[in-house]
Amino acid sequence: MDGKLIGLVRHTVVDRYGIELWDSLARPCDSEEMPSDALAAWVGRETVPALRETYPSLFDRHADLASFVQGLGDDLPAVRSTVATSAASVSLRYGVAPDGSILLRIEAECSLCALIQGLIAGAAIHYDEPVLIGELKSPRRGDNVCVLNIEIGTEAEETGAPDLEVAVV
Repeated sequence: MDGKLIGLVRHTVVDRYGIELWDSLARPCDSEEMPSDALAAWVGRETVPALRETYPSLFDRHADLASFVQGLGDDLPAVRSTVATSAASVSLRYGVAPDGSILLRIEAECSLCALIQGLIAGAAIHYDEPVLIGELKSPRRGDNVCVLNIEIGTEAEETGAPDLEVAVV
């Protein structure tokens, strides 16, 4: 499935919001025109219903959010995907922490990390499961990768975080 998911997301974003928004999501971390993480996450979350409608198999083959997140690595392997005039390399790997939460390592442009967080948030809505996403590492803070701690079944208010579909801590 070489880059299938990112290609579907790109198609959906361009179709609904225009190529300019997609281009802005692929800018490097140090770009002055970098979109906010909130915008990128919103695009990811809002893209899920259209992806689900157009490509139901992406969601139907997973029984729950954990399976979806763990399957992201199969849908989006370390391949080159064309993003406007530049290319973005995206690699996802997951592991399970001792407490049962999922650790997701994302090697990608900054805004694609937030976009993937949004996709997970949208999938959580689809699977009707609460999720708390903690960002352990981020290129915006100078790290060379994103590392997310994904706690499925944890409500934001349980941790004192804002009441959002996804609380990034």
